[in-house]
Amino acid sequence: MSTVDLVIMAGGEGRRLEPFTKVVPKPLLYMDGQSILERTIQFFRAQGFAQRVFLLTWYKSELIQAYINVSRLANVELVVEDEPLGTIGGIGLLRDRLSPTFFVSNCDIVIETDLNELMKNFREKQLDLSMCAFSKPIAVPYGIFEFDDDGYVTNLVEKPTIKLWANAGVYLMSRRVFEYITPGQRMNMDELFYSMMNSDMNLDVFPLDGFHDIGEFQYYKKVLEELC
Repeated sequence: MSTVDLVIMAGGEGRRLEPFTKVVPKPLLYMDGQSILERTIQFFRAQGFAQRVFLLTWYKSELIQAYINVSRLANVELVVEDEPLGTIGGIGLLRDRLSPTFFVSNCDIVIETDLNELMKNFREKQLDLSMCAFSKPIAVPYGIFEFDDDGYVTNLVEKPTIKLWANAGVYLMSRRVFEYITPGQRMNMDELFYSMMNSDMNLDVFPLDGFHDIGEFQYYKKVLEELC
């Protein structure tokens, strides 16, 4: 199998996890005896990917580098942004170094999926960007009216649950994305998405089998209770 790199986005200050992140940067918070950083890398490597890992960071980068130095993590390189470059802009610093196809992942999530199926879908459809999504049910606490095309009411649904598909923060990309990313310039993922949508690029959404957000204390605590 050809090398497929992994870029971990860890440049945020982790404000939703304060006061913990006042002392420890988010990637180094622990889950079941290992850091979130280690858990993420092991997930990708167990499925044959992430032979090389680039960790994009800014906040408390010196602590993360010290942790990498004393850990058993191999082939992990810290790349420090001079200033925060948004949720995707930082990968512009790596445009000439990444494998032809590469993963990008947030550092505050736990996912469950077959990455080889994601890769197969990516190659079969000749995609430039595959965005992982998770199912998010939203309970509406009211009775909701439904109307036909002429504006006449047709139904009243009491407290429905609506299933939405949300961005999971995990992506598979080709190097063509760098046509829309300027090195050193701030850019968020939605900006990249809209730029590519309005071009000849091929995009797709891949549903995950499971997803856990650990970027906020209530969710972090819940995941610790469920998975650890």
